[in-house]
Amino acid sequence: MRKKPKLPTDVARLRRDMDHLNGCLALLIQARARLVRKIAEAKARHAMPAPDPAREREMLRTAVAEDPNGFPPRDLEAIFRAIFRASRRLAVRTARERGSRRRR
Repeated sequence: MRKKPKLPTDVARLRRDMDHLNGCLALLIQARARLVRKIAEAKARHAMPAPDPAREREMLRTAVAEDPNGFPPRDLEAIFRAIFRASRRLAVRTARERGSRRRR
């Protein structure tokens, strides 16, 4: 078995920073998911549809406009669209679960 070569100090530090950010992103995405569930439950109580395409467009426009120095807008948009797709699925599932609990 070959031994991994030792990383330069700056690369190792940057990788630790990346690992930390990945952990932060995961926590934020999960916090967002919990909020999606709460919103879906509130919307279900008010007989509102779970998806809101106009709201998603507004959030996407805001998110993509935030920082021009990182990902290109097209890539950032793709990332947020993936998050929104997963959020829609979660919201619909949550609303469905809430509805089935209410009928019991």
